[in-house]
Amino acid sequence: MVTYTAPLLYHVGKLKTMGLTIAEKSQALTDFAEELVPSQAYVRTGNQAANTVFNILRSSTDFVDRVVIAGSMGKKFSIQDDDDSEDSRVSGYVSDFDLVVFCNHYGGSPSSFFHMITWRLKRILNNQRGIEVHTVNENCIQFSFNGYEFDLVPAINYVTESVSNVRELQKQRTYEAMDRSPSYESALRLNGGLAETSVYFAKQKSSLTHSVVRIAKYWALNLKTPSFPGLKLLVETVAIDATMTIERSKRQEYQSNRMYYAVREFLRQMKNFYNLDVIISTSYTYDFEDVPDDIENTDEPLVLDPVNYYNNLADNPDIVIGDFVGAAVWSLDHLDRIGDWEWYDIL
Repeated sequence: MVTYTAPLLYHVGKLKTMGLTIAEKSQALTDFAEELVPSQAYVRTGNQAANTVFNILRSSTDFVDRVVIAGSMGKKFSIQDDDDSEDSRVSGYVSDFDLVVFCNHYGGSPSSFFHMITWRLKRILNNQRGIEVHTVNENCIQFSFNGYEFDLVPAINYVTESVSNVRELQKQRTYEAMDRSPSYESALRLNGGLAETSVYFAKQKSSLTHSVVRIAKYWALNLKTPSFPGLKLLVETVAIDATMTIERSKRQEYQSNRMYYAVREFLRQMKNFYNLDVIISTSYTYDFEDVPDDIENTDEPLVLDPVNYYNNLADNPDIVIGDFVGAAVWSLDHLDRIGDWEWYDIL
């Protein structure tokens, strides 16, 4: 049996959409997306704390080149829920800060490099007053500082020369290194090197896209399904694709109520999770022809990382697809109930 609590639409009176017109629902969703934006003070002081960490690392090593605030905060997809209702599973939730540390690679395999770099970074952080390291593995160091939670991810810096197009050159050389990797697993290990492109990709999206992503993440975090690495990026990617679908559409009714239809398209895609086929190609990420044939032609659900053509976000054994499908069916049913309105699939 699928279990979930008030996924999105019954959130303590905020989005009881039954009985509203589509225009009213669209406005209610827009208002709610704005409520989910973290306060400027939280973001500002968090950025200051991140900058302090960068200065500590830069002054304590000879291998740290630069640090990028990635993840939800860097991409402006972060959410904060101040509601204290028992019906909200994300009450008090706020996105943490992901720091990607670009480190100069002085030789050796990527695996040995990450092992060495991670433990050197951990030793530096452990010696700093006010920093509390929680967990460490070769992929990430989780720590807290000044009241903020951080995930620090080491990445190989492929741009050691002084150039103006650091992001583009870093992306190109990371792709080349991935293509040389002996396996998909080892290629995915280089994913952190694409952090700047990932942030840039997100920032190019419309304000509507950012709002829909926030609502989609809130919806997913409210599900009673175990969280897993990649959950937020999976949901973000489907939400981006759904919003782009509505923005490209010429249908007249979409033009004035795009928020409603974009959220609805996201739920429709999650309802049809088993048949997902999402590849978002842009001029500043990768082309369709870059995607390996066995990934593009998989019989399994496909949600390709917008900046990493080796990373099928839907190919994860920890995903409980039935939870997504069941919650999406429920949410669609309640989103669509307005008098005699009958829901239909967006074409």
